[in-house]
Amino acid sequence: MQSLTQWVVYLAVSLILSGCQLLQIKPVEFTETDVVDVDYRTTFTKSGWAPLSNGLYRHKKGAENGEDLVVRISSQRVLADVNNDGHLDIVAILITDPGGIGYYRELSVVLGGEERKALSAVNLGDRTKVQSVTVENQQILVSVLQHDEEDRICCPSQSKQLIYTIVNDELQAVTE
Repeated sequence: MQSLTQWVVYLAVSLILSGCQLLQIKPVEFTETDVVDVDYRTTFTKSGWAPLSNGLYRHKKGAENGEDLVVRISSQRVLADVNNDGHLDIVAILITDPGGIGYYRELSVVLGGEERKALSAVNLGDRTKVQSVTVENQQILVSVLQHDEEDRICCPSQSKQLIYTIVNDELQAVTE
């Protein structure tokens, strides 16, 4: 009787374990609420990271002039499969106040999937106005207004379409 009980327990455990191997655990996809609470790459912090909480990162006395460095996420952001792996990725514009008179825009991407990966950000410039961010055919399209030589500092007027793609986990400009 004891050997029958042991055999039944062994069979049950074997079935459970073999069933676990057949299960494929899918990673949780990014959602709109995740976008504001992610660690983004940035060119403005010494560590190269901006861990956003509720859309904001503040580093006390982190700017070169001793003021607070502030990074926040803009409303221009997209959840889309940029690298064609079947998982949603975050494409976002970060706005950085490095403690002076400038406000810099950066294009930042965090790849979704089993191993989420933040790519190095691309600086779009000081006071550049981002009009839209879209993803089409694994290309990131960023419509911006940049400063012309005669523009006042407040008012960029030169319209540009910037196109980026991901090559070897790096953002690469297709056109600028």
